[in-house]
Amino acid sequence: MNKFLKIEASTTGTVLIGTDGIGLVSKASNTTVTIAYTAGSTASDLLTITHTSDTTFATVQSIIDAIIAVQKPNAAPLQFIAPTLPSGIAISTVALA
Repeated sequence: MNKFLKIEASTTGTVLIGTDGIGLVSKASNTTVTIAYTAGSTASDLLTITHTSDTTFATVQSIIDAIIAVQKPNAAPLQFIAPTLPSGIAISTVALA
């Protein structure tokens, strides 16, 4: 069964992000987190999440924690999970870069 992150973004609305094949989750800047997939090297393999400014690594860590949580086997498997973002952080867009 495929697993997803459920992201609520103010500009792009609700977005489901597939967690299969994720190779790297990184803080690209104080306002962006990128998710790179291992499937190839095209623009469609890089997802950019834009959010309010976070000078720490708390936002990227919350996304990593959600990916780990949704992948854990459960008695009643989760199909998606929403990351618990740090206080004051809001996501505006999710886009393929």
